Amino acid sequence: MSDEDRPETGYAAGPAFVSPWQFLRGSVVFPVHREDGRLLAGSGPDGSVMWVCFTDLDAARAGMPEGYELKQGHVFEVLGNLPPGSGVWVDPGTPRWSTLLPDTVDELRPHATLVPWLASLVWEDFPRIEQGKGLRKELNRAAKSSSNIQALWLLGFQLQDAKPEGVVVVVPGADAGAAINDVMAALDRALGATPDTLGAISVTTFASLPGEAQQLVQRRLPVYSRIGVPKFEGPARNAVRHLSAVLVAEEARGNTVASLETALIDGQPAAVLKYPLDVDAIDLEFLLTDGHELRQQGDRWAVVCPHGDPSLLGGTESPGKWAQRAQRGWWKRWNKKPREKVPTFLQ
Repeated sequence: MSDEDRPETGYAAGPAFVSPWQFLRGSVVFPVHREDGRLLAGSGPDGSVMWVCFTDLDAARAGMPEGYELKQGHVFEVLGNLPPGSGVWVDPGTPRWSTLLPDTVDELRPHATLVPWLASLVWEDFPRIEQGKGLRKELNRAAKSSSNIQALWLLGFQLQDAKPEGVVVVVPGADAGAAINDVMAALDRALGATPDTLGAISVTTFASLPGEAQQLVQRRLPVYSRIGVPKFEGPARNAVRHLSAVLVAEEARGNTVASLETALIDGQPAAVLKYPLDVDAIDLEFLLTDGHELRQQGDRWAVVCPHGDPSLLGGTESPGKWAQRAQRGWWKRWNKKPREKVPTFLQ
């Protein structure tokens, strides 16, 4: 980007505080170049790229260079596509401008999805207001009358100190687009002229959610289902089917699969996790049978499967604070109520 496209460097240290979580779950307007679609960005004092966005339309118009136009969208939709090491300037050039440093943006990046990992799914009967019952009834009626909807959840969630949100999760039939349209029509009928009263409610399909969010949804009963209580397995768990229970336990402690195809153990593929395995927890929780074993591979640990299915190899990254929080929570629950060891059987 040329220097004339960049905001002045004086924007680099906004004095106002903005909650990163509230910002992530909010909506903004942002300048986009008319010809090539690039986002307006500047350079921070350390040379890092700083994305420019606004919470106020008038401020955005005043701060928009020639050749750009304004777009509006959810922050999480844009943040997940920013290059690593990018920061954000919010409302630059105004008295309320604020700065999210690149380290903060990188911490938010794993949560830049519609239903983020570590969100608290706190209401099966969301929203807890008078109109909520009517909304659930309308969605139930729509699902029953539509051959496009196999199952449907209405859930409320909250990420840290951000505002509570709602989401309708759909398992569609053959026509996913028609299923979404049927749900949107039901929302319109139920909300009437007062959508703000019910808060932000999004609509998505179960398959479009990341694996961690799918696990959250499966813990709640659907508003309607013509296929019983749906149970699904993500591709990572399918791939490591002999060790799927170990993978689920690692996910509960904040670990995730980074790659299914980049490592070999004894000539067999291994699923590589993002963070090191919690060896002590695995040893306490599982009885490794049928040749499965916990083995040190150089400076990393792995749970090895000798039957041709992928093994699990710990990663090398240091867990972020939210993964650390999940791990501490697991240990707190375990220390309060230990369980018998779970065997790893061939399936």
